Amino acid sequence: MEPKLLAMPIPEGTPLYRTVFRVQADTQDVALYSDKTYWNGCVNFGVLDLEPGRCARITVTPDFSFRSVKILPEILGITPQVTSGIIRFTTPAHPAQITLIFDDTYMSGQVLHLFVNEIKEEPAGENVIAFPAGFHDVRTAEGYAMTVPSDTTVYLAPGAVLYGGIRAQGNNIRICGSGMILTDGNCRSISLDAVQCDGMCIEDVIVHSHARNGWNVHLYLCSHVDVANLKVLSTTYACTDGIDISNGREVHIRNSFVRSCDDSISIKAFDTNLASENITLDHMILWNDCNNSMVVGEESKAAYYNNISFTNIDVLFSYDDPQYHEQLDERAVMGIVLLDGVKCTNILWENIRIHKCERLACMVFRDNFWFGTVKGDQTREGIIEGVTVRNVRVFCNSGSRIANQILLEGFDENKPVKDVSFQLIQIMGIEIDETYPKLVRNKYTEEIRFAKKLL
Repeated sequence: MEPKLLAMPIPEGTPLYRTVFRVQADTQDVALYSDKTYWNGCVNFGVLDLEPGRCARITVTPDFSFRSVKILPEILGITPQVTSGIIRFTTPAHPAQITLIFDDTYMSGQVLHLFVNEIKEEPAGENVIAFPAGFHDVRTAEGYAMTVPSDTTVYLAPGAVLYGGIRAQGNNIRICGSGMILTDGNCRSISLDAVQCDGMCIEDVIVHSHARNGWNVHLYLCSHVDVANLKVLSTTYACTDGIDISNGREVHIRNSFVRSCDDSISIKAFDTNLASENITLDHMILWNDCNNSMVVGEESKAAYYNNISFTNIDVLFSYDDPQYHEQLDERAVMGIVLLDGVKCTNILWENIRIHKCERLACMVFRDNFWFGTVKGDQTREGIIEGVTVRNVRVFCNSGSRIANQILLEGFDENKPVKDVSFQLIQIMGIEIDETYPKLVRNKYTEEIRFAKKLL
């Protein structure tokens, strides 16, 4: 018997925008969810579940003409065959998150994301809340998310849509399955909100905030969290952060995808008595239509930040702001933005591939954010120290004033940006050094080093 291939239909009641592709996996139609971008581009995404060892032949038929198509990230090694406007390719090893870009148009163009998962058994046990395929409205009477207590597993089967969000609070909570957590403008909660969770596991689910402003995944005061194969899609401008980790400790997120219209990943803090430390993000695919791709901050009320790493990251697209392009000086692919005086040490970016972006990096202190509406507190001591950025490849130059800029600004002589090492930073095929013309730094920076090789 041939290994299984599951392509589940979209449940009735799921909000959609517009479908501009037909997708087949072997001979099965793949249902497509949809939303739109700030620029009225159409985003379609579909889900495919395969048994281990099974590949699928994908056929994509757009309802529009195009001159070129590429499949990202390039590290997947997928070269499509295009005949008479029909695209064909074979899925790679799964899980995989696959993106198709047409005519190199990231903003107003039509984009297709395909998520290929491995079929897994439904968890068993008396503390399992299982949602089968179909639409499940779990909102309270007031429109808030369902709550999940300690020692509970929530399972979303392929084709399940859990509408209204999840609020988890407790120990040993697991959220799993390849179904979707969905919120829209009729919901009053963060899509996946984890508060004071210890020993939490999130795997395989999709989180989709449809045409709605609001954070998507928030890990607040959480420790010992493991996240794998999470997919987050939220394309509405703005405040649609993908994953926010606030005063978190021992958090590991891997093999995941985030598309947002605000920060894709933000390591925040709201309690000056608690640290944000030992946080690892590895093998991620990121797309932000606004703000930062990966940022330590902006809210930064922590006892300290320490030991935070971003490794093996593919940034498909990173844009500063569609309404205030080039006007905001705290936005970048890689950022440390401290609104509060705090010690921020041992930060690593390594093996980063960037396909389209504006500012490349910023490491700054600020006393306010978003035109003064968000106030900081720089009365406390602080420093940005011990930052390593190594093996970064940028494949583009947008031509804007801030294209590929590196911005480094300490706050004063007592609050510097110090001991920052840039190693093998390649922009459009050229390794940069301390003479790089897009390096902007103020007098409160120290020990800024460049090397054209890995040290």
